[in-house]
Amino acid sequence: MKLTKVAGAVVAVVGTVAVGGSWYTGQQVEQKYQEFIQIGNNNLKHLGAYGITAEIKDVQFTRHFFSSDVKYTLEAQFDGKTYALKGDDKLFHGPLPLNRLSKGNLVPVLASVENNIQLPENLKVYFNNQDKLGEGKSDISYSGATKGEFKINPIKIAEDDKGSLALSESNYIYAYDPASKKSEFEVKLDNVKWVDIEKIETDLQGLSYKLNTVSDNQYPLLALGEYTASIKQLRIKDNEESSFAMSFNNFSSTGKSNLQKDRVISSGDGKAEIELQKADTKLKLGQFNMDLFMDVDAQGMNDLTPYLSSPDKLASEEAGQIVQSILMKSPKLEVKNLSIENEKGKNNLSLNISLENFDPNKIESFDSMLKIFKASHLDAKLNIPSLEELATQMNEMDGAAKEEATQQAKLTIEELANQAKASTLAEVDNENIKMKLTIDQGKVNLNGRDVPEEEVQGALFILMLGLSSMGIQ
Repeated sequence: MKLTKVAGAVVAVVGTVAVGGSWYTGQQVEQKYQEFIQIGNNNLKHLGAYGITAEIKDVQFTRHFFSSDVKYTLEAQFDGKTYALKGDDKLFHGPLPLNRLSKGNLVPVLASVENNIQLPENLKVYFNNQDKLGEGKSDISYSGATKGEFKINPIKIAEDDKGSLALSESNYIYAYDPASKKSEFEVKLDNVKWVDIEKIETDLQGLSYKLNTVSDNQYPLLALGEYTASIKQLRIKDNEESSFAMSFNNFSSTGKSNLQKDRVISSGDGKAEIELQKADTKLKLGQFNMDLFMDVDAQGMNDLTPYLSSPDKLASEEAGQIVQSILMKSPKLEVKNLSIENEKGKNNLSLNISLENFDPNKIESFDSMLKIFKASHLDAKLNIPSLEELATQMNEMDGAAKEEATQQAKLTIEELANQAKASTLAEVDNENIKMKLTIDQGKVNLNGRDVPEEEVQGALFILMLGLSSMGIQ
């Protein structure tokens, strides 16, 4: 059993049913409850793309004057095992539900529900032997719109042949408007710690993620809308390699994705402060920035989404066929700004790949392959003072004295610049090593010079070797 699936499936299932026992109050609840169950189960069917079968079943509804009791089974199956969680919710009838009225809240709502989900015996071991998955509260307005919050208790999973995963208490805030089909979702998590079988430790601190999304019936697996994310620190540590660690501090990201006819248009950015540590020595690499844009076939991306859940699935033949279909339908990928900047300067790369529609069966030569590229470019700039500063710090981290570290750094970067100049791949001055490659319908230009047809293949091969040697690949 994959460790992350236990937590992932539970959270995914709870996200559908945590809105509680009913959309309606009193007698309306009984009349409409089966409709609610059907909606919930239709949403849960989407988990089938990830190898998870889930269903709300065995619903029992008992109506009282001021409240109703709702009991149900939330059954999830994956990796050959079945987990049956028991819902035991208390639904307070509107217009002034007693649980809100007792706290002085006089705003009328259709109903307010207190969620309580019990764990089965075969899951309690992952929750420190607690009885509850968690608990929450939801309010349903007369329009059917829902707002709520659900807290999941800490999770800890450990298997000798897999590693371990630990999550602190997590808080899920959500809202849904059935009229517009818009959803808002927020996750707050103080700590996640994952240790794999090779003792590589990943520690995440202070996660906050918000998503405003709208569902689309034609492309149900696409996350359409806007998101913001922040992480106080993401630290990756190799406990068997001299306690080497890499940290991304104060990470933040924003992005959006929307449909334009049969295309999905996505953009996003991210930034973080990168730091390396070896034993007690720390090295600040600088400020990392990234800005991405993508325009691809919506159906292909919808079909590919389930394969993104694991490297093994993404490497499968089926996923490869989907990727090929996406590439055949004029994809566009743009890295507007990928950079690392320290106090001495900025190193950056930009990439724009735009393809024509093409039939892979008609690509018979290298020239015909080049002609599918339109207005594509790769633009890179390495700042020499910035690289020297970085190399000096790396040498100091390896134990060299300041003066020796500086001298070694200058020699290393000087050799890099000489190699770039000798290869004719880049233009070199006192401050920068620069390279710009453009490909447009079969024509290749490198640093302002049109590359003759007989030199194109060799130039591109040498270019990739050169970029690899400079750490750009």
